[in-house]
Amino acid sequence: MLAKERRTYLTDEIARNGRVITSEMSAKLGVSEVTIRADLDELERQGRVRRTHGGATAPDLSSAVVAFDTRMSMYREEKRRIALEAAKYVLSNQTVIFDAGTTVQALAQAMPEVSGLRVFTPGLTLAHQLLTVEGVETYLMGGRIDPDWGETTGSPSEQGIEDVIAHTLFLGAMGVDSSLDIVDNSTSLATNKLQFARRARTIVLLMDSSKWECHGAAKVMPLSRIDVVITDSGIPDTVRQQITDKTDVDLIVV
Repeated sequence: MLAKERRTYLTDEIARNGRVITSEMSAKLGVSEVTIRADLDELERQGRVRRTHGGATAPDLSSAVVAFDTRMSMYREEKRRIALEAAKYVLSNQTVIFDAGTTVQALAQAMPEVSGLRVFTPGLTLAHQLLTVEGVETYLMGGRIDPDWGETTGSPSEQGIEDVIAHTLFLGAMGVDSSLDIVDNSTSLATNKLQFARRARTIVLLMDSSKWECHGAAKVMPLSRIDVVITDSGIPDTVRQQITDKTDVDLIVV
């Protein structure tokens, strides 16, 4: 494995799990701990990780936008393909919810021509992106701003969505675990997603294949509650079969 590939793997692991341990990465990647430490040192110089004793964690960033940009750079081509497919579900004269997250952000960058579309979102960078799209009215949800993820959290009344009924929710996720439960990094983020789902007639989950069989701090809901899942061709065959056998989800692989 080349240095670039190792470093991409390391940053992906940190994005998924919050940290990496040098000895574990050495064994998993089949290189010395000295090599892993050198990779982490270089990633820290780039501002992409924060070195700790025995490994590294996500960087201490003063701006959530910088962290978001770092995550956007991961699996960029896969997110683009997912977004192009998801764009087929964005229709004029509807009300939709765009969850915060990098794959949903990719959808905001690949918007089709629309008119009379109302978009509610908790994502700061997502709302800013949608301001440039003609035919879209953008509503940034209220509540507390989560400094780590650059999105608002709060009750439906705090977010201003108590009376919102959405045609479609475009949902992002930290991952789906081995029990086919959608999981996220915190209870507040998981609660956000669940209350969005309760206000949508159709739920479309956008998730790149690196997020299958992940573990999270909080359960959002079973995957079986989702109507459509759009992911990329890296999804494990075992997971694909599990979805087919245990759910009625419309699985689209791009």
